[in-house]
Amino acid sequence: MNQADTIRQKLREIEAANQVKILYAVESGSRAWGFASPDSDYDVRYVFIRPIKDYLRIYPLPDHIDGPLDEVQDYSGWDIKKALGLLGKSNPSLIEWLHSPIVYAQTAAWRHFADCTDAYFSVERNLHHQYASAHSTWRNFLQGEQVRLKKYLYALRPLLCFRYVEQYGQVAPVPFDELCAAVLPDSMRGVVDDLLAQKKQAREKETAPRIPELDAYLLAEFAHAEKVLEALPNPAAPDVARLNAVFRTMLAETSDGNTRQQILDMLGAQDMDTLRKNISSLWKSNYADTPALKSVLANSLWLDGEETYNDATLQRLAEQYYASTFRGTPGSEEMNQALRTWTDDNLSLIHI
Repeated sequence: MNQADTIRQKLREIEAANQVKILYAVESGSRAWGFASPDSDYDVRYVFIRPIKDYLRIYPLPDHIDGPLDEVQDYSGWDIKKALGLLGKSNPSLIEWLHSPIVYAQTAAWRHFADCTDAYFSVERNLHHQYASAHSTWRNFLQGEQVRLKKYLYALRPLLCFRYVEQYGQVAPVPFDELCAAVLPDSMRGVVDDLLAQKKQAREKETAPRIPELDAYLLAEFAHAEKVLEALPNPAAPDVARLNAVFRTMLAETSDGNTRQQILDMLGAQDMDTLRKNISSLWKSNYADTPALKSVLANSLWLDGEETYNDATLQRLAEQYYASTFRGTPGSEEMNQALRTWTDDNLSLIHI
C-alpha cells in the first residue's frame, strides 16, 4: 500500500470513528508546495459534514477534528459550517486547500461547488495575510547568523504570493515552481534554485549561513508590500445568504427521504440536479472580484424593532434576495450609524 492509499484508509477510519462524511481532503504545506524535505511529514487537511441531527442540538458538537498525529502524518479537519464561515472571510488556509494539487478525497457534491469558491476570494484580506505570514517568519526565525533553510522559503513564498495577488487579482498558484515562474525576478532565479536544491536534501531542522542576496530581496519586498497595504480599501462584507444556501445544499446531498425533500422545498428546487445548477449559476453570475471589477449583491431591510414581522418571509428574502435585516428605532443615532456603516462598507466597492 502506497502513502496515498494509507492516507485514504486513515480518512475512512476517521469517518467511522467520528460518524462524519469527509467531503474533501487534500495535502497542504511543503509537500503541496513542492519543496518537501526527506523527513517532511504529510499534512492532511479535510472538510467534513455531520448527519443533520447533529446540527439540531442545544450544545453543538466540535467544529473540528484533530489527529491522529505522528512523525509521518498529521490530520486535521473542519466541519462544513466552519469551513463555509471561514470561506466567507476569505480564510487563506482554506483557500489554499481548495487549490491544492494533491487531492485524497472529493465527493461529487464538493466537486460541483469547487469552481464557485473563488467568488469569496478577497484580494485585500489575502494581501494582509501574506505580508503578516512572511514578516512573522522573518522576525522570529531569520535573525541569526545561522538559519533554517525551511524558514527562508516560508518567508519567500508568501511574499511571492503577495506579488501574484497584487498583479493578477486572483488566488496564487500553490505549486512553488509555478509561483516562481509567474513573479520571481530573473535575477533571483539562481539564488532560489540553489536554496530549493539544498532544502530538498536537508533535514527539516538543518541550518545554514544566511544568504545576503535573498536577505536584500526579502527586505525590498517587505518595503513594497507595506506601501501597497497602506493604500488598500477595507475588504467587503461576505454574502452570508449564499453560504447558507450552500450549507443546506450540502445537507441535502448527505440526506435522503423526507428530510431531503423538505430541504429541496425550502430551497425551491424540484430535485438535486436542479438545486446544484441553481447554486452554481447563482455564484457565477452575480459575483466578480478582479482588479477591473468588483461586484457583490447588497440588499438590506431596516425594520422598526417595535413591530412584528413574518420570520418566514424575512428568511426567504435573506435566502433568495440576499437581504440582511436590521432592527431598531427608526431615526435613532444607533440605527443611523448602523445604516452609515452598512452603506460605507458596500459603496467602498464602487470605483468611478
